[in-house]
Amino acid sequence: MGGKELAVVNNTRPLNLREISARATLREIRLQGHVYVELRQVGKRSIFFCTLCQTQCFNDSVLNDHLNGNLHSRRYAAAEVTLFGPNPWPFSDGVLFFSTSTDNDINGHEATSNFTGKSSSGGEVANGCKKDTTCVRGHDKASKRNGKNSCRFIPGVLFKAAIRNIKAKFLGYGHIGAKVCETADGHRDMTRIWCAWLGQDSSTDCQGLLSSPKCDFAIMSFSYTYDLGRKVAIDEAHDSFSPGSFFEIDELGHRRKKKRKSFSDPEDSSDSKADRLSGCSGDASGQLHASRLISNKFTRKELRKQKSLTAERTCDICGQLMLLGKDVSTLLNCKTGKLACSSRNTNGAFHLFHTSCLIHWILLCESAMWSGQSTNGKATTRGRKSKQAQKNSIAKFCPECQGTGIHIEGDELEKPRCPLSEVFLHKLKVIEANKAWMKKPEDLKKCSTGLHFSSDSDKIYIQEKVVPLKLLHFYRADE
Repeated sequence: MGGKELAVVNNTRPLNLREISARATLREIRLQGHVYVELRQVGKRSIFFCTLCQTQCFNDSVLNDHLNGNLHSRRYAAAEVTLFGPNPWPFSDGVLFFSTSTDNDINGHEATSNFTGKSSSGGEVANGCKKDTTCVRGHDKASKRNGKNSCRFIPGVLFKAAIRNIKAKFLGYGHIGAKVCETADGHRDMTRIWCAWLGQDSSTDCQGLLSSPKCDFAIMSFSYTYDLGRKVAIDEAHDSFSPGSFFEIDELGHRRKKKRKSFSDPEDSSDSKADRLSGCSGDASGQLHASRLISNKFTRKELRKQKSLTAERTCDICGQLMLLGKDVSTLLNCKTGKLACSSRNTNGAFHLFHTSCLIHWILLCESAMWSGQSTNGKATTRGRKSKQAQKNSIAKFCPECQGTGIHIEGDELEKPRCPLSEVFLHKLKVIEANKAWMKKPEDLKKCSTGLHFSSDSDKIYIQEKVVPLKLLHFYRADE
């Protein structure tokens, strides 16, 4: 691409022409309307990443080939129906949602915003920000119109290395709806379920949706940091790191044996520096000074490596990494006002998931509740729920610890609700159902995401209708 403008380079960092070129390309790509493309760090290299397709592109030509390819065309067509709209989702979680405005790249520089772009097919990108539109991240947008709903306080949360009450700003509403199909004999199946983003829109066309019953869980979002929601023994690990340290901390925070690294490693630049220093000074003080330099540099290197490992946490629903600075979420029990994980621990820790993944999990919960209620009215045996109803009733909890956020007395913790194998199957169902949805999403005229469930091929449906279900509240931690 010609006419690339050189980026402003921080004088404290070494000049990297490849990185400057990548940033210039990114600006051009985003100006063309590809707001879902970003720069990510893979090792020491900056690469392009297409959020729509979850595809890595290692240079300009690969990126251009991808954006003009069939896979991207299909995903873009789905995004036009679900993600591009005048009122976009206020999240950027790196697996489905992306930011259309302030998108800090891998080194903290802001990408170009406030544009009206063109798609790869030449059409206007609907959620590109225009000059008279403020398209901001959700945590910067708290409405004053909602009075008591504008914020709430969540008690006993492990946040920024301390257990505290955190202030949660109200972001807006998501409306959960579904498509129900009926056979000639009266049997009903839910074939699709979705969440459409209403935000804080109280216009006439949303009044009917806003009257839906409130979901018993809400989405509580955060900007991801490595220590969010848990205690990380980084400070304790500092004392154990030394040039000859026998242990290292793995991704789960456990200590394990490690190979002792030899200072003859040619990749360790501190080795040659120490040789020069020891050569210049033959006395004991010179050797001691050189030894300290080696120790300090090696310790810092080890700490950086261990911190990086600690930061690499994966979403327990989709299994993909959660990225620093991206949006992650946990479940909030609307009835008790506590995080769902609070009933499974007493130290304020909680589990995190990509925001879109947690929305999909809630949709699965709601579909299971609907199916269970539908089944209960027809198929019961000796006053007990049918097996199908029992199976459908197990998904209403944090997908990692099975906490629901109920009030607990003393040290008695909430018991797990079902075997881990069943929870695993539900997570697979979420992934597959969302893939099916993206192949042929529902056109709701609002930004949305959803699930599509496969049905028996021999069933013949004579009627289908859209059913409004619940109103899902979204909050964000006031950081």
